Amino acid sequence: MLPTDRVGLSIVYAIEGFVVYAEGFGYADLENGERMTSNHMMRIASISKEMTDAAISLLVANNKLGYNDHLFGKGGLLEGDFKNTSDVEKNRYLHMVTVDHC
Repeated sequence: MLPTDRVGLSIVYAIEGFVVYAEGFGYADLENGERMTSNHMMRIASISKEMTDAAISLLVANNKLGYNDHLFGKGGLLEGDFKNTSDVEKNRYLHMVTVDHC
């Protein structure tokens, strides 16, 4: 917590859906002295980037996904999941995005 000047941290570690470790550190509310617990809800912040990278790498390693797979457009992984992405002219750059870009 010190390098980032955070006053509180919550960790929950699970294996196959079962919590094996859960603990809060520091404060949820420093001004009021409320201690952090593993039950506090908060934003996941930048850690989501590392989690996404690990998930993508695992999918690629298991041949479920390729780094050159496109996300949008015809045949893209998210082909119909986003509004107005089917207009190729309007979204020509969007249709170039691959898994590797993420």
